[in-house]
Amino acid sequence: MSRPDDHRVAIIGANGQFGKELVKMFGSTLENNAIPTTAFVHYECDVDDYPLQDLCIDVKAVDITDFDYVKEQINDFDIVINTAAYHDINACEENQGIAWNVNTHGSSNVAKRCERIGAEYVLISTDYVFGGKPPTNGEKDYSPEDFQNPINVYGKSKSAAEQAAHHYCRRSLVARCSYLYGEEKCRGKKSDNLIDWIYNSLINGETINAWDNTAITLTYAYQAAGRLIGRLFNDNFSNRDRKYIHLNDSGIVSHYDVAMFMAELLNIENSDIVPTECKHSIKPLKTPLQPINGSAEWKWSLVQYLTFKGWYHKDEVSGSNYAGYAY
Repeated sequence: MSRPDDHRVAIIGANGQFGKELVKMFGSTLENNAIPTTAFVHYECDVDDYPLQDLCIDVKAVDITDFDYVKEQINDFDIVINTAAYHDINACEENQGIAWNVNTHGSSNVAKRCERIGAEYVLISTDYVFGGKPPTNGEKDYSPEDFQNPINVYGKSKSAAEQAAHHYCRRSLVARCSYLYGEEKCRGKKSDNLIDWIYNSLINGETINAWDNTAITLTYAYQAAGRLIGRLFNDNFSNRDRKYIHLNDSGIVSHYDVAMFMAELLNIENSDIVPTECKHSIKPLKTPLQPINGSAEWKWSLVQYLTFKGWYHKDEVSGSNYAGYAY
């Protein structure tokens, strides 16, 4: 087991949803050893306003699309985790140049810099690199090394980013998430995550048109951050030698499955959840990721999240079949 306090970690995109979760986990403690962490925020952000400064040794701004900027700021790190992405699906179609510049060119710049300074490069990627064809592994979900056939600009630019990571940096790891949700808000993302949207719709008595022809996997950001730390610092980790890993929870579901589970969990009997067929032309409908062995079940993670948010109290909800999932 390598000593975490011997490593210096940089987190790019530290003002995003997953970036903040990583800062909290790296910057607190791991086996009683604090991990020196530098948070890199978007270059247009005020570093003095970063809310997690007390968990970092430094907060800096960076523009990953500018290699000179990257070269100036990314120095003396052992691990560099790049969570930055231009990830609005429709916006990527409308602004393809920005998508390719941020997602692919940005990844290339960081990978090149990591190779130069001898750092391990970790690229946070997405299930959207799949979706054009079904898995080839004989299973219902995509294995980490499965072929990629993205159908939209976002997926294509992230797939190219993954290739760039491995091409330019010998010590590189691609870690994919799918339908990420968590305690932190994502900078630049106007809408709530899937879970928050369903919850707010349920308690407000709104109709939920939930796709029932999708096959997805959920990723609770807190759990995903812990799995990534396990991969980086545990020499006996089962996927240590892989170039690709998946950070999602286990269990393949549809949007309709998630909404129905939450309604039952919260004992909302009169919920208006309408099974709906999604016919979105640029959004892949079936991109479930094969999880790491031992990953938490999606229901368990979801209950932990709802409990943390104060939205679910097992002692106050009568008739729930899922009290055992809660703390």
